[in-house]
Amino acid sequence: MLITLINLALSPFCLLFFVFFAASGNSNRYFTPSGTNISKLKPIPYFIYLIIYLSIVLGLAHLWNLYSNNGISIWEMFIPKYYWVSISAWVVTGYTLFTYLKGMEGNIMGFIFFPLLLLASSALIGANFRSLFLSPWDLNLPILNYNFWILFIMHAFSPIYILAILKKDDSEEPYKNNWVSSIATSIIFQLMLYGVNWLVIKLFGGTLTFRLFFGEKQNVVYYLPMAIGFLYFIFLFISKNVSPKNKPILSPFTKGVTLLIFVFSVLQIVNYVRLIVGTLNV
Repeated sequence: MLITLINLALSPFCLLFFVFFAASGNSNRYFTPSGTNISKLKPIPYFIYLIIYLSIVLGLAHLWNLYSNNGISIWEMFIPKYYWVSISAWVVTGYTLFTYLKGMEGNIMGFIFFPLLLLASSALIGANFRSLFLSPWDLNLPILNYNFWILFIMHAFSPIYILAILKKDDSEEPYKNNWVSSIATSIIFQLMLYGVNWLVIKLFGGTLTFRLFFGEKQNVVYYLPMAIGFLYFIFLFISKNVSPKNKPILSPFTKGVTLLIFVFSVLQIVNYVRLIVGTLNV
């Protein structure tokens, strides 16, 4: 029981879910400003969020058990399969929370801790759903053979990066981030991730080329998350700049696209892990 609670509470998914869903709508409820672009996490509101998160996850697992008759208790379902992977993820999540409690500068989260949380999440998915990444996907979908640099720019709209950069708030002010800086920041994130992956794969004796990492000779499934990211990007900027009387008309569409981008973020992680696993020839 204790291991299950630790595994869920210190999962990078829990913290990412908090940042994207709970804290993005009303950051003042969960964070205290303590300097220029520095925020401190409020421990009590986060603890309340954590209780709600654990209750929902365990409740859904219990419902799954009722209807699937798999004979596994909810406490066994979340026991780590590979402790060395899970403990590494716990360390990343724990240190991120510790830094947030002391005060986190926004760029530090974006350029250091967010990529670490992303890598930890990818490692957990890869370790626990290994067959999903090793088995071939014979979908017979067309390969996108457009100009490579057009495909490269499309990576600026990768949903996970768009979610990290574009922070939705409740104010009526125009969006603080302009179009160019948001796209540039997303590409910088991608280049940093490429550098980390190139180094790690090089250490393991593999090869990861720039063009392969940025989608050369990939099919439509690879680029679907980016198409949804672009749609989210457009809707979010429009919703922050339309007049208040038109917001109710646009709101349902924006919420629908927001739900889609979270769904396709999972596909982006799957595509990413499949690419890296294929490069390592595991």
